[in-house]
Amino acid sequence: MLLHQSVQRGQLRATTLVVNRGAIGRTVAQYLMERSGEIRFDQLIWEGDWVHASFVAGKPRSEALTAHFRGGGVDYTKGIA
Repeated sequence: MLLHQSVQRGQLRATTLVVNRGAIGRTVAQYLMERSGEIRFDQLIWEGDWVHASFVAGKPRSEALTAHFRGGGVDYTKGIA
């Protein structure tokens, strides 16, 4: 698990949580989706073996995406597949 915080001019702007443990990452993604009204994330991206969740100080986008890796590139679809 990785936690990164972005600070600009002494103020916290964003926090990013990365869970890279396969099934645990999927469980975290599903939990955040189920509680999106209570836990306000900016972006939640399921990337196959890990999940990336970001939280911002301002108004979050509440955007959930699934990454699909094909032919050396990546495409995103809405929702957690």
